[in-house]
Amino acid sequence: MATFGFQTGVGTIVETAELEDGAVTNAKVAATAAIARTKLADVSATSRVVGRVSAGAGADEELTLTQVLDFIGSAAQGDILYRNATVWARLATGAAGELLKSGGAGANPAWVEAHRGIFKQGIGQKDASEASTTQVFAHSVGVAPKRIRLTAFVDSQDACSVGAWRGAGDENFLSKDNANVLTNGGGVAIRISTTAGNYQTGAVTVDATNITITWTKTGTPSGVFYFLWEAEA
Repeated sequence: MATFGFQTGVGTIVETAELEDGAVTNAKVAATAAIARTKLADVSATSRVVGRVSAGAGADEELTLTQVLDFIGSAAQGDILYRNATVWARLATGAAGELLKSGGAGANPAWVEAHRGIFKQGIGQKDASEASTTQVFAHSVGVAPKRIRLTAFVDSQDACSVGAWRGAGDENFLSKDNANVLTNGGGVAIRISTTAGNYQTGAVTVDATNITITWTKTGTPSGVFYFLWEAEA
């Protein structure tokens, strides 16, 4: 610390001191000092928040609103910020075409499947005795359908079947053969059984243009069956 003095007009010597660099520490600032913000360095621009985005401890930094919101973590285009029961959280973007649904008071929002309300239908037929094969039907929905329903019966027989496809790996059917024996199951959307152990099953796939039914023959089914397909988007 450097000390120097000067003489007043009445002959009194007053000693003063110049503070050395680093001499003022946090501990030496009184808790009641109430230092005005005007004494601090100016924020460089409007719409800034003081915080720290750099890793680890260190000096505060000026942050934009985007940087602050990114504290939520793993932010990506299409994400939505919402408040859960305790904290603010990030809802990751949904699949293309999904809609945002409110869960009401006390629940979180969520993405849900959008229903376009478009229905198309058509008919087909197949000889049950034919070998395993595929059939393709243009559905004219305009997009890949969300659901396919199939209803079938065998001409001049009691055998019939109803079933549905609701997406890859989600197919179910209920069928009745000529002896009125009921069979239900999954993996296919239709099963035409004329007698025990003799049937054709149909697995469904869809795209934006067509419905494809892949038929698999088991045993020696007979007769011609007709079916109605219904597509919903």
